[in-house]
Amino acid sequence: MRVVASVGNAHVIILVDLGSTHNFIRARLVRQLAIPFSQKHKLKVMVANRGCNMVLGVQWFLSLGSFTWDFKALSMRFNHEGNECSLLGIQLGAI
Repeated sequence: MRVVASVGNAHVIILVDLGSTHNFIRARLVRQLAIPFSQKHKLKVMVANRGCNMVLGVQWFLSLGSFTWDFKALSMRFNHEGNECSLLGIQLGAI
């Protein structure tokens, strides 16, 4: 499921993907947001859904605990630090 989000001063498209084992972020976005990082190994990642700036994979899902995902409605609900959060996916062909 793809969602549009604001991260810092950037609008990004995030792929929320149970099929990805890890989380990924484009190097250009890291530089734009001045996110500190340490590069131990250079890795080239191919994302089937091009145009996404970030991928939230199983690493992220494990941090959520329980969540509800409605694939037909492209929506997801979970609690984060006591707050109920909702994500609404981009409909096919919308972007």
